[in-house]
Amino acid sequence: MAYLEEIEDKNNVLVSEEEEEEEYTSSDEEDSEIDDDETFMSRVMALKDIVPPETRARISNSASSLFSKSFGLLKAVGNSAWILVTAASILALPVVLEIEREQAAIHQENQKAQEQQYRQHQLLSRVVPKEDEE
Repeated sequence: MAYLEEIEDKNNVLVSEEEEEEEYTSSDEEDSEIDDDETFMSRVMALKDIVPPETRARISNSASSLFSKSFGLLKAVGNSAWILVTAASILALPVVLEIEREQAAIHQENQKAQEQQYRQHQLLSRVVPKEDEE
């Protein structure tokens, strides 16, 4: 437990507000010294003395509960996505393959019809002379 001890100024001199502000401002060099001496973990560990045990326990329980609920939610979302993707692939794959097969058959029929038209046109052009040739 930390104990506070009040130390009175030897001179008991009143200090103006401007002097107080100058007294409490720090330079960059002083800040870097503080940062070098004190790490983030040491600051977190110092909070242990400041925050009461009941509050720490409540924060810990809340964080643990939040983590477990979010993990459960992510797991449920992942399972749902897996079920949807596999069901869609099992149900939709045969339909897609059948549509592709039907389109290939239609394309083949169109090609045969075009070839037949071309042959008929060739036969007609041989049998019937053009008007220009007369």
